[in-house]
Amino acid sequence: MNTPGSHLGSRPGAGGAVPVVSRALGGAVAHLARTVARGIGGNPAQLRLARVLRSLAAMSEAEDTIQRIPVAEIPMARPTRLLRVDAFTPSAQIAPGVTSNDVPLQWPASGILVGISFGTIEGTPAALSALGVRILIEGNSDLFTNGKAGTFVNVGMLMGSPAVANMGFWPCIRWFDQGTIWDLISRNEALGGGVSITPTIGFHFVDPRDLEELAIATAARDAG
Repeated sequence: MNTPGSHLGSRPGAGGAVPVVSRALGGAVAHLARTVARGIGGNPAQLRLARVLRSLAAMSEAEDTIQRIPVAEIPMARPTRLLRVDAFTPSAQIAPGVTSNDVPLQWPASGILVGISFGTIEGTPAALSALGVRILIEGNSDLFTNGKAGTFVNVGMLMGSPAVANMGFWPCIRWFDQGTIWDLISRNEALGGGVSITPTIGFHFVDPRDLEELAIATAARDAG
């Protein structure tokens, strides 16, 4: 069970990044690359082999690099994946004053949450203005709080002015593990006579596996 705030600044554990090349193998490859480099004359084949070996040695640091990404360098506006919440449908709109059931999130991998998008199928500013959300983590930690306990937050507080928009995005940053239980709860905060709403909510995140694939592709390109 995670304690409140335990995901802030922590790195993914089990199910997170996997080393592309083991550290020991990486050291051996680096040594071989230096040995080859010392014997290189003008032979194109040897030059290419040296480049490939140096790339493999660099890739052995992939896991460590991913685990040590400075917060300031995390691509806040460039997620690699989106988890869409499909629990809400037009046939089950949330009426004014009504709170939805808990909707568990099924994370496909460990990663870094970099933003949450909000909208409604109705697509009107009035519908979005009525949307309040609460996100509970592991049953004992809330993403939103009033300082004493978890709470619902109107999306207007998260994204600015829903009265002049029908969709919005809240940038944030939070590390999470695939096995962590997140629950999403929505509430229609419209007053009497307000509109019924159908929320559309997406969780934008960076999957470390995508960064590893990018590192491999980059190394292969550089070696070529």
